[in-house]
Amino acid sequence: IDFTNDYALCGDPAAKGILRGTHHPDNPFYIGPSIAWVPVLSVVRHVVPLPADAPEQEKLACYGPLTANTLGIGPLLGALSIWLMYRLGRRQGGDGPAALAAGLLGLGSTLPAYAAMVASYSHVHDTFWAAVTMITAVRAAERPRSIARWALAGAAVGIGLLQRPVSVVFGLVPAALAIATLRGDLRRLALGLAALGSCAFVFGALPQMLVYKYLYGTLWAGAPHGRFYMQYGHAHPWLVLFAPHGGLFFTAPVVWLAVPGVIAGVRARGTRVLVLSLLAA
Repeated sequence: IDFTNDYALCGDPAAKGILRGTHHPDNPFYIGPSIAWVPVLSVVRHVVPLPADAPEQEKLACYGPLTANTLGIGPLLGALSIWLMYRLGRRQGGDGPAALAAGLLGLGSTLPAYAAMVASYSHVHDTFWAAVTMITAVRAAERPRSIARWALAGAAVGIGLLQRPVSVVFGLVPAALAIATLRGDLRRLALGLAALGSCAFVFGALPQMLVYKYLYGTLWAGAPHGRFYMQYGHAHPWLVLFAPHGGLFFTAPVVWLAVPGVIAGVRARGTRVLVLSLLAA
């Protein structure tokens, strides 16, 4: 979390390690991927050999084999995300449609690029935890009286928040499913929503706020990357969807299949709440 040592040993070519009065330099990256990277690096250090004359920065994992092998978790998380897509799909349409949907999205979207080519970013981690949130939410709706299942969905929402704080919006899905499946039992609904919200707070919002307090001196940094990093004017919904450079429907045309899919999902009673809440997120 405190990058003082990292900047001193590995350098700071992007000039992000700015001190702003807390004695801890800025660290504008998301903290969530470290949940995977720290244990993986701990293993990689013991199994990946380095020559005795390797530069000190390479031994410290500033760059080189230790870094590259740790980032190898990216393709694995991408593959697991595709598998979770399939597991979700077969709950609605059976093996064939589920496998086709997972294959099209897994190979025809931007996921392979983010999982393998820019694995140092948090995109694939964010995708994976969004998928975990979806599968835990649907499983909770299958047994809505199990408070533990709603708590598990809340924990997934919280850990997803750590990958990118804006991903807390995926909490709309389990919340909507809880209301839809437990609306006839207000006591159980209150318990389910309390478990969902409290676990999301404990596993996500609370540690994120404490990190902001440690780095910036405030519990709310005002932007996902920290209050000194993000410019809100850069985001534009139309460009996010249709821009020739990076627009979702332009870059991954296979996603157009989701448009009739949303219509079909809303028309079917069994998937209406799931599809509408996911669309809102």
